[in-house]
Amino acid sequence: MSKYVRAKMALLSFLVACVASPMWAQQPAFETTEPDTTINIVAFFCNHDTTTYNYESRKWKVNAGDTTEVHRLTEKFQLVVTDSTPDGYKLVYIPLSFEYNDTAKSSDKLMYEALWNLTRNLRPEFLMDEMGQLTHLTNWREIRDAMKKGNKMMLDSLYAKSPELDSVMPRQRMESVLALKFINEAGVMDAYEEVKMLFDLHGGQVKIGTTEVDDSTSFPSHTKFWASYEAVEDPDEDYEGDYAIQSNTVTTLSGEEAAALIGNVFNVLATGEVAGKLQQLMVDSLNTQMTVTNLEDYHYFFNGWPKLMRKQKIIEIKDHKNVDETSIEWANYIWGTYGGEAEEPKNSF
Repeated sequence: MSKYVRAKMALLSFLVACVASPMWAQQPAFETTEPDTTINIVAFFCNHDTTTYNYESRKWKVNAGDTTEVHRLTEKFQLVVTDSTPDGYKLVYIPLSFEYNDTAKSSDKLMYEALWNLTRNLRPEFLMDEMGQLTHLTNWREIRDAMKKGNKMMLDSLYAKSPELDSVMPRQRMESVLALKFINEAGVMDAYEEVKMLFDLHGGQVKIGTTEVDDSTSFPSHTKFWASYEAVEDPDEDYEGDYAIQSNTVTTLSGEEAAALIGNVFNVLATGEVAGKLQQLMVDSLNTQMTVTNLEDYHYFFNGWPKLMRKQKIIEIKDHKNVDETSIEWANYIWGTYGGEAEEPKNSF
């Protein structure tokens, strides 16, 4: 197989991830019902509340039964409420530590470490409404400028390692696409996916019990939602009023539909002639259905502070499977009058 073809095939996982996310990122419709049948996801924070979290991102591939881990990144960060008013909160994100584990790709490790050194001293300041929904990132321009430097560093590493990519996906076009991601405040906020994951559901209301939804407006999908208050199993870690929300969404696409979606991404990133060839390659390669499964498991303390957030995305094509897993778990906290410090729990996903 030529380097040209290998470069094209190496893009498949990235492209599938790009097109798959909107299919499973569906939440139940929030509706107002009787109080004893619903859970309101609301922040009850105090000034100076501080919660520390452990974040882990893992990716692995399964080919014909053989499993290979391709990515594992761990971080520790702290969230501090620096202002609390009847209208909302001011929340500061403080990165504490970072580790990228990938012995097979030392160049990637060096790149991630360089990006960490570039952003470790930034202090993103988020504004939230009274429900805990993220509304603004006050210093987004400062962060955008740092991200521009980070993007250049990432592309320098990528194209130096695989120069043949430029004939498939011109660097200038890729730079333009990345620049558009951070062109405004919303784009920069989206880059802090760990913070968004913690507070995306705040301001909503979910029905207690199990709800199942079938959706065929875009691609056939089946979603099962479940919400409940949780029992106090460990008095040192659990409180009366803690609650959990889980969902499982399965979406299926035919080979033609999957190829068409990936082709749309090629049209954005690649030149016209190359995009056409790549799209045909996808049509030839994806001659069977693709299944995207998204599992989400969110746990909250009684006061709305996230307790444990886990999600897993599984993309299956024939005997090939890509798994992308993210978890965020509390490590310790200090909460005004709500409680004191707690030891880090030993849970696993």
